[in-house]
Amino acid sequence: MQQGIQPRTQGAEVVKDGVRYRTWAPGKNAVAALIYDPNGTVVRRVELAPEAGGYFSGTDAAGRAGDRYKYSFDGRAWPDPASRFNPDGVHGASQVIDPS
Repeated sequence: MQQGIQPRTQGAEVVKDGVRYRTWAPGKNAVAALIYDPNGTVVRRVELAPEAGGYFSGTDAAGRAGDRYKYSFDGRAWPDPASRFNPDGVHGASQVIDPS
């Protein structure tokens, strides 16, 4: 992370180890980040670990800016409500953005 850029509390964030995903999903049992290729096929699944307060997070070591993703909440895929960019509209996959 570059100096002066605050870490995000939710959403996708490019970090030195890949892309960190974090979302709030109280009451959910299984949360994952689904990474899509340009054709809309899931190519990676990153299981997110539960944290205090109903949050889930995890890092995709193969992740990079430009990746398209959705969150899976107990088996149902949804765009990231804290996304910085949804190139295909609010119902399509979110896109990882590196603001630096």
